[in-house]
Amino acid sequence: MEAFKFIGLHDQVYISCSVMMCEAGNPDTRCSQGCVNTTWSNNRRGKREIVTQTLMHRISQGPLRLKRSAERTESPVMNLNLNLVFIAGCLLAAVGMVSAVVMYKAKVSRVKYQPLPTFES
Repeated sequence: MEAFKFIGLHDQVYISCSVMMCEAGNPDTRCSQGCVNTTWSNNRRGKREIVTQTLMHRISQGPLRLKRSAERTESPVMNLNLNLVFIAGCLLAAVGMVSAVVMYKAKVSRVKYQPLPTFES
């Protein structure tokens, strides 16, 4: 299961998120409500809530440098070349087998058996 995926071929990325800090143990804060849908009516705060929590804070971390594995950096062109090599090998093997059968049949048809004369005295 993937939580997220990096898009593009960037070698470094920054991760950022927004967090809300609340007073620990206070049941009257927005944090005590857990995850809720944020609509306009939910964004209105009471006076008591403003005192016990801070505003949203944006946190960034980075740059994170990505080390790509050899498997992932393989280009589609390389995959296409491997497929062509495989197909060419199969065709070459098929042509070789057909040629061997044709040569065998030609050799067998050239050999003519003739009855030997019998010497009865």
